[in-house]
Amino acid sequence: MGALVSFLGGSIISVIREICIQVKNFYVYILPYTLNYIGIPLFVLGLLMAVGFIGSNILMFILFMILGYYFIKGTLFSSPYAKSYKMQVSNVSNNDYAKTL
Repeated sequence: MGALVSFLGGSIISVIREICIQVKNFYVYILPYTLNYIGIPLFVLGLLMAVGFIGSNILMFILFMILGYYFIKGTLFSSPYAKSYKMQVSNVSNNDYAKTL
């Protein structure tokens, strides 16, 4: 019976020791390598992609504002109502305007 307990105790301790060695190897060798050669470059590339996305959004916003300005300017000032109003104003001289007051 004592031999069985000592065998089980020794095997449990050796399993725990092996787990501790593997955890230490993971934290000392594998994790730093992964962070240095995979994690940091992926983080930097993610930052570059984010800057690219926000830059393209700002560029598109400015482009739509400029195109919207020219569209509104073209539709408002070339509409038939604006042209007829311009013709009415240009046909009335300052003298005629003074007579209507």
